[in-house]
Amino acid sequence: MYDTDEIFEYLRSTLTQKKNLLKNKKNIKIVKTSCLGKCAFGPNIYIVPEGIWYTFSNIEDIDEIINKHLINGEKVLRLINKGIHSENP
Repeated sequence: MYDTDEIFEYLRSTLTQKKNLLKNKKNIKIVKTSCLGKCAFGPNIYIVPEGIWYTFSNIEDIDEIINKHLINGEKVLRLINKGIHSENP
């Protein structure tokens, strides 16, 4: 299982390390929030402006979101939260 504080810190530090590789270098902001009305659908990462809600269960999922979506600009279809998106965004 995951620890949200650990995941948040991992995401923050990994994005800081890989900032020069990111597709949209100037608009990355990591914000830890309370519930945005989607908490019933599990842990989420919300990517703006694309409007994609990803879910995750481990560090490897976070790495996949970073590498595929934030660096290569590809959606990670297997991690798109199906409880929020009835079809692929």
